[in-house]
This record gives sequence, C-alpha cells and structure tokens, in this order.
Amino acid sequence: MASGLSSRVISRNITRTIRGPWNFVAGKRCLPVDSSGSMKVIEPASGELLCGVPISGTEEVNRAVGVAKGVFATWSKLSGRERGEKLLRAGQIIRENLEDISRLEVRDTGKPIWEARLDITSCADALEYYGGLAPCIVGQHVPLPGGSFAMVQKEPLGVIGGVGAWNFPMQTCIWKVAPALACGNTFVYKPSQFTHSCNLRGGPG
Repeated sequence: MASGLSSRVISRNITRTIRGPWNFVAGKRCLPVDSSGSMKVIEPASGELLCGVPISGTEEVNRAVGVAKGVFATWSKLSGRERGEKLLRAGQIIRENLEDISRLEVRDTGKPIWEARLDITSCADALEYYGGLAPCIVGQHVPLPGGSFAMVQKEPLGVIGGVGAWNFPMQTCIWKVAPALACGNTFVYKPSQFTHSCNLRGGPG
C-alpha cells in the first residue's frame, strides 16, 4: 500500500493567473483612491507570491460606502421578486464559472480542488435559496377589534458592512451578502487580506 502511494505522481495543475486591480466598486474593478501601503499574498501550497495588493485607506472605504448609499435608493425600491431574480442570476453565473472560481480558491487557501468545488457550489446554492426567499419577505395585515386593522411593514436597514474569513472566503461572503441583498439592503464587504481572489472573481456576477 505504501509503495503504491509513493509511486504516484501528484500534480496540482493550477495555473490560473491572479491579477488586479483588487477593489470592486460601482460595478467595476478599480484601484483604491488612497492606500496605506501594500501587502504580499502568498500561495499556501507552494510559498510562491500570488500578487501584491494595495491596502485601501479611509477615503476608499468612504467611497465604497457612499456608492452603496447611492445604490440603496434604487435597490431598496425593487420588489422582492425583482431582487430575487438578480440573486438567482448571480447563482447561475457562479455555476457557469464553477471550475475557474474553484481553482482560484485552491490557490488562495491551499485546500484540495474537490473541497473548493463543494464550497463554490454551496455559494450558488445560497444565492438561489435567498433568491427564492426574497419574494416571500413581506409584512402582515392584522385585523383588530371594531373593524380596525394594523399593518406591519418590513423595511431594509440600509448599507451593511461585513468582514470575511480566510478559510472559506467565498462562502463567508455569500452567506453575509445574499440575505442582506434579498431584504433590500446594500453591502460593503471586506474579504480576508490573505484570500481575496475568489470574492473579486465573483464580484462582476
């Protein structure tokens, strides 16, 4: 058994190029308007340099929040069905690019490709779940004595902020962003500085 394993040639065969810019604001990839420095991102499996990433400064964070506030006025006015359709489409785009995103996650995290594929598939699952749930996020009409009634209306909060983890970079992003968007909020997301490539790859979707 041991000799059989030692004779096998194991190759990762991961050759995807990772290039910036690394921020995604107002529907496009962009450089930060200000930066407090940069950091090197290392591939865990090989120790090779994947890329250098500028660290966004205060002005860039404010810019992202300002864009999210501007979009909120439109996004929050969409019906649950309309928001749900967009989330369903995002899930479809992830499925169409499953292998590409999975291979990026392998380079980012060092996990095996089979696990990365499961992770990314679950991201599409979550988008589809909340896409289907969005039309059902409604208020209530409550009858009261004397012919009166009460109305309960659910309203979005506004701009939500979230911070991601390094070990499940795409999943922790989708798990936070999808339900917030389904409810009519907008989102500013900060991925882990160690594993950010998958999140950027998913951004244009």
